[in-house]
Amino acid sequence: RRRLPVWKPEGRTAALLARGARPGRETLTWSGRFPPPAAFGDAQAPLVRARGIVCAPPRAVLGLLLDSTRATDYNKYSAGRRDLHVFATGGVDGADGKAVPWTEDDGHVPGHVAVLENSTVPLPGMHLLMVSLLHAVRLDVGDGGGVGYATFSRSLKGPSEHPPADDAVPGSEVLAGCNVIRPVSDGKWSEVTCVSQVATGLVPKFVAGGMALRGATDFIGKLRELLEDK
Repeated sequence: RRRLPVWKPEGRTAALLARGARPGRETLTWSGRFPPPAAFGDAQAPLVRARGIVCAPPRAVLGLLLDSTRATDYNKYSAGRRDLHVFATGGVDGADGKAVPWTEDDGHVPGHVAVLENSTVPLPGMHLLMVSLLHAVRLDVGDGGGVGYATFSRSLKGPSEHPPADDAVPGSEVLAGCNVIRPVSDGKWSEVTCVSQVATGLVPKFVAGGMALRGATDFIGKLRELLEDK
């Protein structure tokens, strides 16, 4: 039987929800845990969720998230990301050679799949290397609600085919990283919900949990900074 996580509002989230507030310029955040008997091993790794409005269409948000060259722009802990292998129904863009997501009328492969190498620096002097699988799919909201997208990433076991940086060490695992991008305001804006769970033995769980919450909040803030018209 599936066991769903129990979520606890963090920061001002509880007060905002009590007033009936919907996601807006404030980013709502939650910490989560899985109830017993799932309370073992990696199931107790920090689990966080954040939600907020980004004043940009869903396709623009998706395009930013799929562009490995810009990962350092929106991920405060990223030291770089590169595509090891990309499967994209849209092929590559002839102008710059980058892989592009599927076109809206594609029906053969429903999404964008890539194997990525991620370098992260969660703390000064701590350089981690992970290989992950990223899958993005289109979401049809229905009833004239427009088109949204979802991305899901998961660490892969096994080494990268490329040599890592000299100071990079394995030590963390992304159990789940999910972004749901829903259209609002007739598709001109996006409601972005991100959920992540990272297992690490390098820092205590309460430290990792605080870092994950700050990272999720900063992530939505960076999307606003990079995509919204000034």
